[in-house]
Amino acid sequence: MKSEALKIQKEYESVVDFEKKSKWVEKKKHQQLVINDKLVPYILIEENRIQRIWREEYCLRFGFSGFND
Repeated sequence: MKSEALKIQKEYESVVDFEKKSKWVEKKKHQQLVINDKLVPYILIEENRIQRIWREEYCLRFGFSGFND
């Protein structure tokens, strides 16, 4: 991850023309949005898994039969 950040930093610093740099930044923003959109389903799955585990452990710890979903 660190090497990827350094690569992007060097790429950014290598663009000296203002217009080209602005386009480069917009392109990187768009790429990041695409990545984020692809990650959302996995994040939701993981959040649901964590909530389910928490509910199960809470019920075990305090003797509840469960929560209604």
